Amino acid sequence: RARVEKKGPVFKGWTFFITPKGHVNKGTVLQLEIIVACAGGTTLPKSQVPAPGRAPSTFRVITSDEDKGWCRANLPAFDRGTFCNAEFVLRSVFRQEPMKTSLDVDQDGVAARRQSKRMDHK
Repeated sequence: RARVEKKGPVFKGWTFFITPKGHVNKGTVLQLEIIVACAGGTTLPKSQVPAPGRAPSTFRVITSDEDKGWCRANLPAFDRGTFCNAEFVLRSVFRQEPMKTSLDVDQDGVAARRQSKRMDHK
């Protein structure tokens, strides 16, 4: 399992929803779900996505530029910081610490990358 020494799994207590095209390549949704699970996280089906005001700070929507319109239509009330991409998951596991979110989805559904930075600056 992917874990930080003495801190436990990287995504322990985190939950994720993967949008229809939130994966890296076709057919990799299952692989992304496995990576999240091995890092201690949980993936949810759309029917279990929490309401925007009730989503914990450790909830993320894994999406991609291809799903901009889908996010705008299906998840319009979520804060921009809720959205991330598959790179967020992979970098977090690689570095053994959750990264800050790397995508913003504005009101027009336009995804813009932000520079990924570590959650704590040591």
